[in-house]
Formats: sequence, structure tokens, C-alpha cells
Amino acid sequence: MRNLRSADMVCGACIGLLGLAVVVAAMNIPALMGERLPSKALPMLCGVLTAAGGFLLAIKAYRYDGEEIPVEWPDRGGWISLGVTMGGLIAYVALIELLGLPVASMLFVIGLVRYLGMGLMAGVATGLGTAVSIYLMIHYLALSFPLGVLGS
Repeated sequence: MRNLRSADMVCGACIGLLGLAVVVAAMNIPALMGERLPSKALPMLCGVLTAAGGFLLAIKAYRYDGEEIPVEWPDRGGWISLGVTMGGLIAYVALIELLGLPVASMLFVIGLVRYLGMGLMAGVATGLGTAVSIYLMIHYLALSFPLGVLGS
């Protein structure tokens, strides 16, 4: 991939297919008695949103008719960004049980937003918004996710 258009088309298609795979896998999750929402509701939502986002990225790139933007990808900086993001995801998953989904998500978002170059206030605002949204979703939909320090 030598230009941003082709990279976005390929990445968008791959992300879209990944979302479809999540949707197909979620269809096989059995329903449990006494739940407000079926067990597959959240994975289905995540899969549909992931697929839609990926395919929209691919379509946007396909329809782009401006000047070609060359990319040297993945260069050293790209591999470092991928490594830092993967390390952050591993730490995030490891901390979910201890800190709870809202707090772990907030810390992950703040750290990643800061790493990607946005300001501290943008990172904190995005992280807090993520944590509050997740907490409200868990609370009002009566979902069972680890609340960690918030569950006491």
C-alpha cells in the first residue's frame, strides 16, 4: 500500500469483515432466563457498529478523488504505535477485573488519547465520558460486567 486511499480501503474492508464475524459469532450466544437483554445484545451491537464503521471507511476511501497521499506504512513509528496500543489493550484487559470496566476503560482512553497526541483535557474529557457512559449502560440495563472499585 503506497497511498492512504488504498490503505484505508483495505483496512476498512478488514475491519468490516471482523465486525461481521463478531455478529455471526454473537448469533450463537444462548439466551439466559431472567435477563433484561439477551446475552448477545452487546456483542451484536459492537459487531454491527464495527462492521458499519469499517465498511464506511472503505467506501469513503473508494470514493476519494483528491490528490494521492503517499504513506510509508508501516514504518518504524507505525510499528511503535501498534506496539504501544497493543500493550495498552493487554493492560486494559488485565485491569478490568480489578478496577472494573468503567475505570479501566477511562484509564485506557486517557492514556491512548494522550499517546496519540491530543491534549490532556481532551484525554480526560473523553475518558470520563467513556467511563460515565459505560457505568450508566451497566446500571440502567442491569448488565453484568465487573464494576471493580465502583461495585462496593
